[in-house]
Amino acid sequence: MANANNNLPKTFEGALVDIHSQPNFARCVDWIMFILHIIPTYVIEQLNFQQSNSKQSKKSPHIFNKSKEALLALSSAASLILEFQISEEKIQKITRFLRDEMPVNAFTISQHYLSHVPDIIRQLGPPRLYSTRTMERQIGVVKPRIKSRSKPAANASNVIHQIQTKSYFKRNQKTFDDDAQVDDITSDKDPLSVTVGDAPITISKLYNGSLDQFSKLGLKALLVAYYSRHKIPITDSCLDNRIRFARKAEVRGHLFKGMASEDDEESVTTFAKASLTVDRNANMGYNSQDVTSYGTYFGNTLLFFRHTQNGTTRILCLLNVYLDTKPSVGGGVPSGTSHDTRLHVTEITHLDCAAHKLQYLHNTNKDYYIYQGMVRDDIILGERRKI
Repeated sequence: MANANNNLPKTFEGALVDIHSQPNFARCVDWIMFILHIIPTYVIEQLNFQQSNSKQSKKSPHIFNKSKEALLALSSAASLILEFQISEEKIQKITRFLRDEMPVNAFTISQHYLSHVPDIIRQLGPPRLYSTRTMERQIGVVKPRIKSRSKPAANASNVIHQIQTKSYFKRNQKTFDDDAQVDDITSDKDPLSVTVGDAPITISKLYNGSLDQFSKLGLKALLVAYYSRHKIPITDSCLDNRIRFARKAEVRGHLFKGMASEDDEESVTTFAKASLTVDRNANMGYNSQDVTSYGTYFGNTLLFFRHTQNGTTRILCLLNVYLDTKPSVGGGVPSGTSHDTRLHVTEITHLDCAAHKLQYLHNTNKDYYIYQGMVRDDIILGERRKI
């Protein structure tokens, strides 16, 4: 866990502390991280390992199974309780997790208190809105980001503005609309700051370039495929070769990093979660109708660029998408080997947030993919053949 804390995105509210050897160093937010992300990954994996190598599990497999069910129920309930908006349907899910899927005879007093949370939410609303943790946590988020010694007030103001922008759009995210993704972007300012659909986008530095500069990545062919998916017939010969590209971009308050050039192998790109358009009828023949929806994918952000075609300017992103992502056994957390990948161009607004890899305990070739605000039961992974 201590090693997994390296390169943890700032969007995570806590840290991955070695609770076994240093329990006194863990803060409340670190215990929340443990419940949300470590229980369905490392804890469940270790229980699966012990179950497969235990003589007792062969005699009484229900002991391990019930333990895992109770732990996962606690993790699922916690992820729902921490949301800013909680519907009656989610309250009923919390009730089921805390009262029906956790055996009463295993309850401690703290677990008993949790069983009253659904009723508290009905009367007072989501705990995040009135808990003192909110203010304490906000101070903890703002303070380390204030770096300026000469102008601390201006630095603090900018930090608070960025955090509140991210929080606002997180609470008011709308369903993706393809028409909203391709709005005209006429700003030529550098840095570029625009709003596309419901997403505020800031790109700090844009460089003049061409598609040919990224020929090794096949950017031209990938861009033609992008336009084809949007029913815009374009061929290589009539594709505008000019682009303006950037290494960094901020979308809804999340910072993403890419490469400086296609030969740049030293840059640290951002591992990200993205919602990509999928065709549920893909590979079903030319006569089949397109049935589009959105699926959750993971990959690395390689390039951010502006491209103008037929009078319309779009802000796009080149992703290296992981195609072997599947729910982990028992925990249901997205996981994979990241060996099977595909380059994919999409709208920059399809980037959801920075994610993080946790290496498996008993398989060093696989990783869990976690991200802030993850609700395992709501994840719909996109199929590899559908994008």
